[in-house]
Amino acid sequence: MRKRNVVSNSMSVSAIIPTYNEEDRMKTVLKSIDWCDEIILVDSNSTDRTREIAREHGAKIVNAPRPDPAEPFDHYRNLGIEAASNDLVLFLDADECIPDGLRDRLQEIAKQPINEVGVVRAPTMNYLDDKPLSGGFYWPGYRPILANKNKIKIKKRIHDFYEYDEDDVYDIPAEPDLAIQHDFANSIYEQWKAQRGYAKRAGGNREFNPLKIFIAPPWGFYHQVIENDGWRDGIVGVALGLFYSWFLFETHVRTTVQNIIRN
Repeated sequence: MRKRNVVSNSMSVSAIIPTYNEEDRMKTVLKSIDWCDEIILVDSNSTDRTREIAREHGAKIVNAPRPDPAEPFDHYRNLGIEAASNDLVLFLDADECIPDGLRDRLQEIAKQPINEVGVVRAPTMNYLDDKPLSGGFYWPGYRPILANKNKIKIKKRIHDFYEYDEDDVYDIPAEPDLAIQHDFANSIYEQWKAQRGYAKRAGGNREFNPLKIFIAPPWGFYHQVIENDGWRDGIVGVALGLFYSWFLFETHVRTTVQNIIRN
C-alpha cells in the first residue's frame, strides 16, 4: 500500500465508501480522499472494475450483501466502521468528491484530540446535468462527513440513516468551496427513476397513518419549492418538488397497503 499524503500531527482518518459497480466514478472519488490514512470500500459484489481500481489506490475491500432494491442499504456503512482501524471516520459516496477547500478544513479538524471531535457536517453542492442546484433541499443540504465513530450510529432507514447527538455537531460554513461535490443526477428523468426507487425502499419504513396519504404530498411540495426556495432552480426546481410530493404519496400508500396485508 502506498504512503498517503497526510498532514503532520493529525489524527488518522479512515474513509468509508459504499459501492456497487462504480468503476466510472472511482478514480475521482479516490483521488479526492487520497489524504486519508485508510480507505475502505464496502462493496456489494461489484461485477465491473470497481474493486480493481480501489485496490490500485491501496483501498481495503469489505464485502457487503447485494442490495435488495426494496430495502434501504445505507446501514452497510456499519461494516466499514467495524473494519476501520481509526476512531475518526469519513463518509463519502461514490458519486461524491471532496474539493480542496473542504479537504483542508477537514485536515485542520483532524488535528484536534479525538475526544474533542464529535460529528462534523458539511454542506453539499448537488449537480443535475452538471449544473448546481441552488434551492430546495439541495443547498446547503448538510450531512455528516467526518465523525468520531463512537459518537454516531447508522440505522436501516432510507435517507435518514445517521443518528447522533446534536450537541456533538460542528457545521462547516455553507460556502461552495467547502461543500461536498455530489453528482446528483445526469438528467431530470434519471432523478425521477431514482426517486421511484427510494419510494419502494422507504414504503415499509414509514409510520402507519393513512391521513398522510393526503396531507404529506402537498406539504412536501410546499416545503421543497416554497419554504426552502426550490423555485430558484426554475422548472427543474418545480419538477423536483413534484417528484418529492409523489415520493411521499407513494411511500405512505405502500405503508398503508403493507399494514392492511399484515392485519
